[in-house]
This record gives sequence, C-alpha cells and structure tokens, in this order.
Amino acid sequence: MGFFDVRSDCGDSFVVFVGCGKKKRSGIHQVEFLYTGTYFCSCLRLARRIAGDDHIFVLSAKYGVLSLIDVVKSYDVSLASMSKWEVWEWRNRVRRVIQNWTRKGYQPVFVCSSLYHRGFCGIKPLSGVGGIGKQLAFIKKELVKERLEMMAYPHEFLGD
Repeated sequence: MGFFDVRSDCGDSFVVFVGCGKKKRSGIHQVEFLYTGTYFCSCLRLARRIAGDDHIFVLSAKYGVLSLIDVVKSYDVSLASMSKWEVWEWRNRVRRVIQNWTRKGYQPVFVCSSLYHRGFCGIKPLSGVGGIGKQLAFIKKELVKERLEMMAYPHEFLGD
C-alpha cells in the first residue's frame, strides 16, 4: 500500500509541510519560487498531490512556517547551523501552527527530512526511506505510480 492509498482512505483533510531548501534565488521572492533545489521542488510536487496550495506550507529555518504565497527575502540559515536553544524555539513556533490546523480537523503530513519533522506528530511518507537520493527516488516512484493509476482508472480521478 502506497502513500496515495492512505490518502484516499483518510479523505482530503490534510495540511502539508515541506522543508525549505538550501538552494534559493537571491533577492525577494514569493515562497513558491524562492527555493530552487531538486529536493524541494520534488517535495513540493508530491505535496501538491496531497493537498491544494492553500494547505501547503514551507518549514523555513529562518521564518518558521510560510505559505506558498508569502514573500520573503532570501537567507542562508538552516536548522543544522542553529543552536539547540534556537531549534527548540523554532520547533515551538512551528508546533503552534501545526496545533492550530489539527484543532480544525486537519491531518499534518510532513514531506521533508527528519531534521524538519522530528518531534512532530503526523504522516511522514519519507520517514525511514533513507537519504536524500533514496527519498527523491521514492517521490518519483509515487508520482509515476499515481500517474499510472490515473491512466488505468480515470473515472476514479475525474469523478463520474
């Protein structure tokens, strides 16, 4: 059973959190277009198969939780470079946002590395998959699998 099988069993009440990326455009940009790395872009593609853009957020080491339409200045901060206290503060800020969504009945999904989802409860489809390369392969496989399912059973996706 793949992740998309779980999605169809639970309904569409998801809020998805994607980890920020190291590769960014310089300057000020809308969050959706700020991060340019393969890992971030792949995670965002998977997130968009789970929820609409208004239910997808980026976990930013600098800014906390960002919507895809937020506009921010490029930065060079990562959780790995932060002190334990800074990470603790960051996790508490993020936890409050997650709790607000769960109180509304949404199930959190974390499409990011364990560094960003550690300590949070929710669905973690990349957990235990392995390093970044294996996670990218997993994401690609899930996206291809869903595309094949759509081709084989279009009535289930198009709503007869």
